[in-house]
Amino acid sequence: MCKHIAQKKLTIALALEIFHPEINGVVTSSINMLSNLKKRGHKPVLFAPMVTKNSPKEIHDIPVHYLPSLPTYVYPGLHMVRARTSQMRRLFNYYRFDIAHLTAPWRVNRAIRKNAEIHNIPIVHTYHTNLHHPSYINYLFPFVNRKGTTRMSEVFWRSIRPYINPCAYLTSPSHLLCDELSRHFPRKNIYYIPNGVAVEDFSSPIDEELFKTLLSRHIPSAKTKPYTPFYFLFVGRLGFEKSVDILIRGFIHAFRHAKTHGITFDYHLVLIGDGPARAKLEEIVHEETIQSHVHFFGKLDHDSLIKGGIITRARAFATASLTEVQSMTVIEAICSETPLIAADHPSMTNLAADAARYFIPDNIQDLAKAFLALAQDDAYYTSLKNATRSLKENFNGETVALQHEALYYQALETKKRGIIP
Repeated sequence: MCKHIAQKKLTIALALEIFHPEINGVVTSSINMLSNLKKRGHKPVLFAPMVTKNSPKEIHDIPVHYLPSLPTYVYPGLHMVRARTSQMRRLFNYYRFDIAHLTAPWRVNRAIRKNAEIHNIPIVHTYHTNLHHPSYINYLFPFVNRKGTTRMSEVFWRSIRPYINPCAYLTSPSHLLCDELSRHFPRKNIYYIPNGVAVEDFSSPIDEELFKTLLSRHIPSAKTKPYTPFYFLFVGRLGFEKSVDILIRGFIHAFRHAKTHGITFDYHLVLIGDGPARAKLEEIVHEETIQSHVHFFGKLDHDSLIKGGIITRARAFATASLTEVQSMTVIEAICSETPLIAADHPSMTNLAADAARYFIPDNIQDLAKAFLALAQDDAYYTSLKNATRSLKENFNGETVALQHEALYYQALETKKRGIIP
């Protein structure tokens, strides 16, 4: 790598398909990476669809430019934008970007890609999406049968070629997706780079008053309970593609089993987030008459979640999802040194290693055993908690930013040698 290229401070255009007021794992990890790159002297710039007029013009001192958009009504926060506009031409001429960074095969990314190609700017693509997964296809198109789902998955991989072929390098925070990308795009340079977080935020002192306030809104006894963990936690989108119904039924099964066999199980299940399945999930809870132990908190801002110690104080972070790329909430649980309950699936085992109690995917009885094991065995709980400590550094945002920085310089070097796509 040429020394003068490596020393150059870069201006980076990064595209997000979903942004304020919707916040997901792609947004969180991307902003963390850009914040760390900014600390290193680079100049990142965000592009996102215009959803509301009061969206922030910058975040962590990173300018945000919004493209006029229309909602798709297919997925929350997903919008349509035009690829070529006078606004984009002016911005690309003004910033003179060194690198374009894509994060999804959709319209804002298409706009960045098109303009990057016009200006001969190297493109790096961090591939986050699992939209080829049958669960997502069935969520978006519930009328499609199994054969149709397979065909649509094939169509999806063909449709994203324009987002992949022009890229100098591909990355993904999932080993599974890296392997899948290699099968579909065998000539591409593909690297595993994990999602990053501000690890130090999870070791800050807990705001005790905030903790009590947040929990006591839904669990009145939280005001008087001792600080020993008394709840299991899920944070994320309440959708059937996330198997939240399986999670709830597994907890109910554990609760009923304990009651039937005289086992002490004074635990609650706290669900933080919102989504299209919430009403149906609440129906399940009401039908089982277990509202006193399963609680829907709704959306909670990220700062309150961390400062209030909601993740840290949980007995375990539980998820039944099989569709995660690299779950940011699971990473945050690991960084909070909170044990995990997760499906025995590569998307989770590659991420959580020895810090989780795994259960057979979609098996409610085995999930119930996991809840009971964490509830009853303090030594087992402590062993999983200890196992999280060796994993935290894997997701240090500063390290993740350095990996992307090296890839940017590598892309500039290949461009200089004239071998960039």
